[in-house]
Order: sequence, then C-alpha cells, then structure tokens
Amino acid sequence: SMKKDYKEDKQPSKTKFISQVRKHFQRCVDATSENRKFQFDDLKFAAGSPDNGWQWPPDVLAKRMKDPNGARPTLTISKINQHIRLVTNEQRKNKPQGKVLPVDSKSDVEVAEVLNDIIRHIEVASHADIAYDTACESQVTIGEGYWRIVTDYMDERSMDQDIRIDVVKNAFSVYLDPDGLKRDAVGRLCEYGFVTEKMPTAR
Repeated sequence: SMKKDYKEDKQPSKTKFISQVRKHFQRCVDATSENRKFQFDDLKFAAGSPDNGWQWPPDVLAKRMKDPNGARPTLTISKINQHIRLVTNEQRKNKPQGKVLPVDSKSDVEVAEVLNDIIRHIEVASHADIAYDTACESQVTIGEGYWRIVTDYMDERSMDQDIRIDVVKNAFSVYLDPDGLKRDAVGRLCEYGFVTEKMPTAR
C-alpha cells in the first residue's frame, strides 16, 4: 500500500502539470512584457507612413493636428526600411544552413555527409528559405525572429512522419524560458518554451 501511494505521489497529475505550465507561461509573460512594448513600438515605427503617423510621438502629432491656426504638416519620410533591407538582403545572399560537423576523420565524415544531405532535403522540401527570411526580417526589426522544426504525418493513413521547417510569422507568439535566456542569449539552455496561437472558442 505504501509503495503504491509513493508511486502515485511521484507521478504528477494532469492538474499539477497544467498548473506548472501556467506558472512557467506567466513567468515568461512577466519577464518579457516591458520589452515587448518597445518591440511593438519598433514594429510600428518601421511601418510608419504619412497615413498612420506612427513615426511621430502621439502628443506632438495631436498638438500639430489641433493647432488653432489649422492643422500643421506632419510629413513622414521613412528611412528605416532601407537600413532593414541592407541587413536582410545580405542574409538572403548568405543564407543560414544547418550543418553537421564530423568529430574525427574516420567514419564520422561519411555520417556527417549523409546527415547534411538529409538536412538539405528537409530545407528544400520545407521551403526553409521563406522561414529563414521571415525570421531575419523580424530579428532586424524588433530584435527577435524564429522558425520551428516540427514533425507531421506524411498523410492521413500513414504512421510515418516527415521533418519540416515552419515559418513563425509572429515573433510575439513565442515565449522562451527567461532564466535559460539569461544563461545563454541564443536560447540553447532554455528548459521550456511556448508558441501561442489564437483559437476560436467552442460554440
């Protein structure tokens, strides 16, 4: 009886798991909320145009529009996108690519070549260049960009799965373990992460 109770205590219930997940997610949100406000401002600034006035401070824009002598000019000549393109065009010329390096000069070289061929096949089949370009543009604009490596069934009847590289269009949908990011800014030491998605409520 004692053995059984001990085993049951050792195995976390679904409720405990969900509670832990919520705590982790809240930790991510709390750690990134301030920075994400600035990132959203950066995104708006990059998309600024004469129509939306996003490159003007709101109070200055409102003051100029409500001037007693009539609305004053509020021109927006955006120069930021040409600088973003300088970086992203360079990335398009030198695309990132997964590469397996052999540990020694014996059989590892052949294994590395086979694995590199598999990686190239996955990238071509996934149209990975779109995922890489999207992540790069997001990284240059707001400081963060992501793509995902996922698996999916080959078809409805098969149990075999394919590996593919997916686009993450919205970098704000990704949350990584903030403590792991403190130890390594690339995210290699993160113990958990979240990719959020809006879903319709059940009717």
